[in-house]
Amino acid sequence: MIPDTTKTLFITCYSEKDKQFNGISHILNILSSKKESYRIRWQDSRQEVLNLASLNSLENIIISGHGAAERPAVTDNRGYYLTAGNIIVPTRAEVYLLCCFQGRDKILKQWADTLHIPQSRITGCASETETALSTLFFMHLLKYGIDSIHYAFNIWCRMNEYLEPHFKSLRSLYKSTEGDPLKTIKIFTDNFKFSRREEFKKFIDTAREYPEFLEDLA
Repeated sequence: MIPDTTKTLFITCYSEKDKQFNGISHILNILSSKKESYRIRWQDSRQEVLNLASLNSLENIIISGHGAAERPAVTDNRGYYLTAGNIIVPTRAEVYLLCCFQGRDKILKQWADTLHIPQSRITGCASETETALSTLFFMHLLKYGIDSIHYAFNIWCRMNEYLEPHFKSLRSLYKSTEGDPLKTIKIFTDNFKFSRREEFKKFIDTAREYPEFLEDLA
């Protein structure tokens, strides 16, 4: 049972066998042990509908996994799905979709309509996303606290949207950097000129304090 005092709820929709999420899982174990935070593994919930409406303290809901490309759904790529119809949320809560494609206008509208919340209270990334960047997002929460969610999520979205055209090259570079995603991402952020370069570099530098969580991503 989710404690009534929960302010931030992490819902994960990926298989524990999916090694690319190992770092995120370790960070979430730490974050969810903190006061007023809680984690649910959707595959383990055994519920058709997760009703959170009675949680009066709930402020943030972060859903992570693999985003479906054409509909409001997050999956573990092994047959489990969390759709907008599987969850009931408090109207005052902010919903963050930390996965591919769920920030597309049509999909966001479907989430908002099904959840019966204003579209302004739900956000996601319209592009494909990179697990290394998602791991960096959770590192940011670990370093700066849960209150940094909105700031960190916005940077995470912008970095994915900026780097998406280069994902194929970025992933091939893992071989030359011995599978180090931090070094690989820095090759791009150091060699491209764009307005938010310094902001992106600061976001990436958070990983220097938690290198153990950037494993199994290549």
